[in-house]
Amino acid sequence: MSKISGDEGATTYPPGVPVDLGDGLLLKAVRNVQDAQRLAAFNAFVHQDTAVGVWTHWRLGGRHPAVTFPDSLFVEDTNKGEIVSTLGLMTQTWTYDGIPLPVGQVELVGTHPDYRGRGLIRAQMEVTERMLRARRASPTSTGSLATSTRYPWAVVLTCRWTGSPLWPKGKRSQWPSSG
Repeated sequence: MSKISGDEGATTYPPGVPVDLGDGLLLKAVRNVQDAQRLAAFNAFVHQDTAVGVWTHWRLGGRHPAVTFPDSLFVEDTNKGEIVSTLGLMTQTWTYDGIPLPVGQVELVGTHPDYRGRGLIRAQMEVTERMLRARRASPTSTGSLATSTRYPWAVVLTCRWTGSPLWPKGKRSQWPSSG
């Protein structure tokens, strides 16, 4: 991770961040309270639920033991100075039969309707994969496989890591694409 300097409460960026996505779009990680507040407002808007904004603010407010600022990624339209897409990672250690299992859960995923279909979530997932690998953690989900029809990237990531087949031959195109 690279150090961020000049910020109060300096933090670190995930490997390879920021990323220029072209057309004035920049993939960044939350690095300070101002970014966290902007992200909370965006999540409330994109999920059409003020409670999601409150949860985002709480999650990034230093009270959650499994989340730090750079665990939340976002894409900013630098021409407008607005957040247009976001994705958060929460890493934890689960145990199974006394064996510690480092895992990472993707959450608070959203893209502004005007920016959907540009691969913004895919770009954030690529960074998230690097973050998980650096932490030697496996992706996980507390949701059901049925939920994955709406968010197929979660299943794709899990299957990419485990090597298990995902779709029967020719069925992949029936799944909706992700932002």
